[in-house]
Amino acid sequence: MHGLRRLLSKLDQVIYQVERALLLVSVLMMTALVFADVIQRTFSRPVGKTAELLLALAGGAKALEPATVKAIQDTWGPGAFAVLSLGLLVAATQSARTLAAARDDRPAPGMAVSIGIGLGAFLLTWGGIELLLYVAPSGIPGAQKFALGFLVWSGFLGASLAARSGRHIVLDAVRRKLTGRGAMIAAGLSGVLAGGFCWFLAFLGYDKSWTEIMEWSDSDGAIHVFEAAPVPVWLVTLAIPIGLTVVGARLLAVGVSEVLYGPSLQNGPDEHGIDFDQLAAVGAGAGADAETGTNRGLMGRPHDEGGRA
Repeated sequence: MHGLRRLLSKLDQVIYQVERALLLVSVLMMTALVFADVIQRTFSRPVGKTAELLLALAGGAKALEPATVKAIQDTWGPGAFAVLSLGLLVAATQSARTLAAARDDRPAPGMAVSIGIGLGAFLLTWGGIELLLYVAPSGIPGAQKFALGFLVWSGFLGASLAARSGRHIVLDAVRRKLTGRGAMIAAGLSGVLAGGFCWFLAFLGYDKSWTEIMEWSDSDGAIHVFEAAPVPVWLVTLAIPIGLTVVGARLLAVGVSEVLYGPSLQNGPDEHGIDFDQLAAVGAGAGADAETGTNRGLMGRPHDEGGRA
């Protein structure tokens, strides 16, 4: 039994590392796509928001000469935005350097270096925006749809990691009313039922994904693809059954562990379902299991000495 638990623990550790890598990639890609799409749509407008504000303050375009309107739209508006952006970058840089100097008991920094850093950041940002507008002058095709796909993967990967570290939502009203053997059975039964339900949903997800894969393959990739690029949709829908399969396995493992080794020694959530002890431990830097990979599921959690069934 212990040899099997060690084997499953090592397997779960490998899966955990793969999940963390995939989650990092998914979040980065989702953020980059949405950010680039918003930047492209914002700075590709014929008239910027700053120019529209200046026109409104001046009484509106109808109250001004056409030459004045054009000057505000083409020169004064972009110029005011550039000056304001540069000022904010310099102020942020100076604030950060001042806080760092105060923390390290160093003299307050001068403005010259902050102006240089702010100017460099401004030029770098401006160059990046111009490059983006040159590469994608009419928008980034499919950015929002692809970002949603990465969001689906991020959600199910995050749920799997939460189930592994015991940070998933738990309805423990029945378990908290029981003690001893009854609490162990209730915890085990809840884990088995939750894991089985996850596997049922995973089965439905695999059936749906398999249907999409077959139809996509039979049509030579003509259907079930994104509009912007010939990327199959089943690459996104696979996140549902894969994530639920791993979540179900971990919930089942927790349930079996509760029956075999008893409930946790920790005080557990309070009457409102909030575990203040855990929150305090995380705030103090003790919640290292999420970073170090300590498994609270397959490896077991702290139990009573006489908790073994």
